[in-house]
Amino acid sequence: MDTPKLLDTAIAREVAAYRLYEALADEATSPDVKTLLTHLAGQEREHERLLQDLEPDAVAAFVPEHRPDAQLTEYLREAPEAPTGNLQDALTYAMQRELEARDAYRRMADLAADATTKALLEKLSVMENTHKAKLEELYEDIFMREA
Repeated sequence: MDTPKLLDTAIAREVAAYRLYEALADEATSPDVKTLLTHLAGQEREHERLLQDLEPDAVAAFVPEHRPDAQLTEYLREAPEAPTGNLQDALTYAMQRELEARDAYRRMADLAADATTKALLEKLSVMENTHKAKLEELYEDIFMREA
């Protein structure tokens, strides 16, 4: 897949994530969950805009923020199907979605036909992992604080 098509695919993924979080926020019964999901929808929208403005020739210059991966998500219970119940479920759901997005971009990078496409996919994977890491930090601050 060439880089312009790859960007279109990545943008479509971000749009789908934005729409999902927005729809879930509309259904949320908890104000905290609604706020979190609305915030996540906004972040996905920012990713969409970033990718829309990224010219294929600028892929090499694109450097996503990087945070260390605590891998908390990998050790939590499975995420609920829809995070409308409570904040802990919403965070678990969101972390799992970001993990899935990260892994999808990694798998796509392994299949990339050229170095530019591979580099972009790896950068998108880092971007999603950073998203996950931020959510994990929030989860730890709220639910894993020492008394």
